[in-house]
Amino acid sequence: MGTTSNIIYKELISPLGFDVQENFSAIERGDTGLRADHSPFLKKGTFTATISEETIDVRFSEYENPRYYSKLEKLSILLIGKVLRKTGIDPKNERTLLVYSTTKGNIDLMDSKSPHIPEKRIQLVEFKNVLQRYFGFANAPLIVSNACVSGVQATILANDLVKNDLYDTIIVVGGDLVSRFTLSGFSALNALSYTKCKPFDEKRDGINLGECCAALVVSSKIEPNQGIARIAASSSTTDAHHTVAPSREGVGLTRAIKNCLAQRDQTDIDFISAHGTATRYNDEMEALAIHKNNLNDVPLNSLKGYFGHTLGAAGILETVLSLESLQKGQTIASLGFTNLGVSSKVNVLHRSNKKNMKCFLKTAAGFGGVNSAMLIQKL
Repeated sequence: MGTTSNIIYKELISPLGFDVQENFSAIERGDTGLRADHSPFLKKGTFTATISEETIDVRFSEYENPRYYSKLEKLSILLIGKVLRKTGIDPKNERTLLVYSTTKGNIDLMDSKSPHIPEKRIQLVEFKNVLQRYFGFANAPLIVSNACVSGVQATILANDLVKNDLYDTIIVVGGDLVSRFTLSGFSALNALSYTKCKPFDEKRDGINLGECCAALVVSSKIEPNQGIARIAASSSTTDAHHTVAPSREGVGLTRAIKNCLAQRDQTDIDFISAHGTATRYNDEMEALAIHKNNLNDVPLNSLKGYFGHTLGAAGILETVLSLESLQKGQTIASLGFTNLGVSSKVNVLHRSNKKNMKCFLKTAAGFGGVNSAMLIQKL
């Protein structure tokens, strides 16, 4: 019999705010972090959601000299520091672990040469070493970097490690930045939208990129019914369909959702927090996977219209805000959606409304045919 594992804390820094409440209040107002971006290396302008480095430096300078750390390192230190202060977690405890989800880490260092930041810090192993040294973690942090399912997979990994009594408490952090590398890569794939993205809409034409740093704490060190929520079921699959294109039939995501439903009790699913990238193929595939699992009528949203696609952090950001939605009893509208543009009927949320809710399904899909799903149930 495994150990009880619960989500006990959540935190978020994004273009819409430096804590969960600021972000949720912005969503309630219908605000978006997306702004016009006319990067010179793009053929056309796009929209991105970025956090001002000047704002970060003002906050960070209260603790350290900002010039010795990269943008993502500063965001991560600010976020993890707050998590440790608010929860009282001891990073030096050998039963505590940091799991960090990111696709590209310090990739922006390719463009910003600094005499204070060694070039080797572009490597993910060096990035995690900075965080371990700064906070004195007893254990070397684990990096999860598996395309855009990284955030959901990192959360599933943390839950499994705690349930199997390998650690008492795991801080799961997701962070990624908008950079020339990521923008030019998605532009080369013809996947960028030149307007604000419209997940599941008939006029959707691609993604916007965004950046954030988000955290969840998974722990067994509380009473079984305390905390925020528990991961009631989870599954990760791979269909190896294509290097960058999702399976047109949604084979892997259909199976991941099916596996979750087979594990659940009789609790109804109140809403789906979809991956919803606003690309033609992802949204079509995801809607089909939802249809194949008979979840057509379950309310669904995508948060990409507020934050853009935050890559390896997306699954954690969207889980954090979905948990806040559960706790507040208030659904989140899918910003940018007007008319359904997928062939399988899905119930995309047009507007926010009050609702007593208990459980949501989080889905994710990524390059290489990887897919993940989690059922999260409020305690």
